Amino acid sequence: MAMIFRCKADPSYVLGVRSDNCAQGGWVGLLHRNAPTLLVSWEVSDGVVRPRANPSCVLSLTDDNCQNGAWLHLSEAGTILGQWVISGNCLRAKGNPGFVLCARRDFQGIHMWCFDGLPDHYGQWDLETAPALTVPAALPPARPRLNSTGSVVGGILQPVISKLQSALMFNDPEDTSDPKKVVLDMRSEHFVEALQRLVMVLENFAWGASKFLESDNEKLTRLWTKAGKPSYRAWLLSETAVHAETGYQEYADDSVAMANLWVARNLSFLNELFSLLAENLDTSDAVNLAYARTLQKHHSFLQRQAFYLVYSQLPAREPLMHILEGEVQLSNADVLQEIVEMAQLTKHVTDFAFSLDREMNQKVSAEKVQFDVDTAYGRA
Repeated sequence: MAMIFRCKADPSYVLGVRSDNCAQGGWVGLLHRNAPTLLVSWEVSDGVVRPRANPSCVLSLTDDNCQNGAWLHLSEAGTILGQWVISGNCLRAKGNPGFVLCARRDFQGIHMWCFDGLPDHYGQWDLETAPALTVPAALPPARPRLNSTGSVVGGILQPVISKLQSALMFNDPEDTSDPKKVVLDMRSEHFVEALQRLVMVLENFAWGASKFLESDNEKLTRLWTKAGKPSYRAWLLSETAVHAETGYQEYADDSVAMANLWVARNLSFLNELFSLLAENLDTSDAVNLAYARTLQKHHSFLQRQAFYLVYSQLPAREPLMHILEGEVQLSNADVLQEIVEMAQLTKHVTDFAFSLDREMNQKVSAEKVQFDVDTAYGRA
């Protein structure tokens, strides 16, 4: 159940998270009631309170020595520190129910506090059902999109959308035994071309915005030119022997499997970004949350700093919408439809790419067992 926790001492404040710190160890505190719903709504289940902004984290005490003034943060660990008893408008620490989550009296933050009797209004919260987060469904545009020559076109995302649609190979929609839309494979050439076009789109966002995807796209393009197969799945699984150079401990760097893994991770960030933009978040909040949900855990400290340096340059929501129009006069509704469609297509791609990565991992692990045996007997 999604809830909003509103402070009884001052209902203009609600419990929330910051988009730029919504990850392991992240900030939790009081936000104004006008903050985006995504930042102030929480999923509550079995005593665990998760921010909807990043459900991989939980509201948690910073340590098990609960005392007056104890701090809270976001944690990915499922320990007693992240479990709560919600009763009588109070959030009580399950490990020590005498302590409740309180707003500070200056409303500059939150902390834990123990009361002799019933907690005062600073330790009480009005629980409200959070509104549903809805993403508009992808629909045909309401009117034709024309360029200066009268040709029907779309915004700058349309060429990417077109290539991704050509790349994805779904199960038979008429097969009633498998009604769910599932990607069975991708057409390698169309997928590589879609990534090339996506890189060009990202170059319009800000200087260096395409760099995180560009290197793996170049690797994939080079390997496709050298020994690509029409079936993306067959192409990736055919190169198992390439990973012998690492003793099958990990993927060889110059391999389709390594490129696929990082392309999937990078596209998962873009999928979240487009999904959050479709929910009407501003660019900075969408970037921060998308990064916290996806790439942040895979990046080193220096990579994180470089990423934020580049993506902090992205324009605000309205200027970004104009960029996505390209040279065509599109309404915001038309641009939004393309954003939604990109979110849906990149979700299909990443789900398939990650499933393919798991399959490849199993093959490499099996090869490692045989490789270790051969090494032990001097046959490797």
